[in-house]
Amino acid sequence: MSEPFSENGITGIERFSHLEDRIFRVVEVFKALKKENSYLRRESMALKEENLKLKQEMERLQEKHEEVKSRVELVLNKLSAMEQTAILESDEDE
Repeated sequence: MSEPFSENGITGIERFSHLEDRIFRVVEVFKALKKENSYLRRESMALKEENLKLKQEMERLQEKHEEVKSRVELVLNKLSAMEQTAILESDEDE
């Protein structure tokens, strides 16, 4: 008993075999995508953690910058006051 041929000469067994191959390829692609998805999720979490650390560091540095700026302004104001005092004293001496 032979297999009946379809329109293009492929038997039912051959068609089933092709379908089986296609299903196998889909399963392999699915496995690869699942693996890649898992890797990307881990990478995303690591980058989120790094981003958080960088934001915290940036905030710390901004606070330090503001502190240094305030101290420099204070010193400049004191220096300016000292200059004014020195100018007034020199004017009095003349």
